[in-house]
Amino acid sequence: MRGDACQAVCNEVETPRLCQLRLAPSYVGVDALSQDELLRIAAIDFETPATIGYLAAAFPELPPHTGRGGRGELTSAAHAERCRWARDLFLLCTYTSPRHGDAATLGWQHVHPEQRLIKNLLSKTDIVALIPYLDDDVFRPVALLESYRPLGLATCLPFVRDPWLYLPHVAVLARLTRLKLGLHVGRKTYATLKVYQGVPKSLVMLATGHQTEAQFNEYLGINEAELLASHEQTARRVKAA
Repeated sequence: MRGDACQAVCNEVETPRLCQLRLAPSYVGVDALSQDELLRIAAIDFETPATIGYLAAAFPELPPHTGRGGRGELTSAAHAERCRWARDLFLLCTYTSPRHGDAATLGWQHVHPEQRLIKNLLSKTDIVALIPYLDDDVFRPVALLESYRPLGLATCLPFVRDPWLYLPHVAVLARLTRLKLGLHVGRKTYATLKVYQGVPKSLVMLATGHQTEAQFNEYLGINEAELLASHEQTARRVKAA
């Protein structure tokens, strides 16, 4: 694609722009969150009156169940709790890169705080993923998981049925309209933002479980602001004479 044509494509994408240009062999543009979008999702406060009111309107109370047998309908409060669990499941996928099934079954036996690692056998590839268990300003797996440890569950997070039912509401609360929020977006965001943080692809692949760079490249998105910031941080400086 000619340079002027590439620029025309980029000009149509809102800031921060996630260009979907074929820049390298096996690269395809993917849906990945920007750093700002991820931070907005993590910052959702489910205890504010505005959030409580929004979720109560989204999941109104149903009339009491009067029949015999069967499963009772969830209350508005139960839906709100599951919405928070779904948000945290998404954050787990984003902070540590697993697929939905591996994230939902992640147990405390996989978490090794003394080694600052999560070691998890990936169900799809039978590869042991090595995932850093440490926090920074963007990725906060330790704070997330340790907040649930007092519950004493076998899994790190509570089980939430049909998380995709709640993720659209998480997107609304985070003012996210650019893409459809799904758990797989979290995995792609991990790969993309870790590369922009300067982590070598080979080390990111130890967490994602990809065995070839061609497979890994299919998970990367291009964020122009992050791209420029990465180059600015590593740019060579010439001392003034």
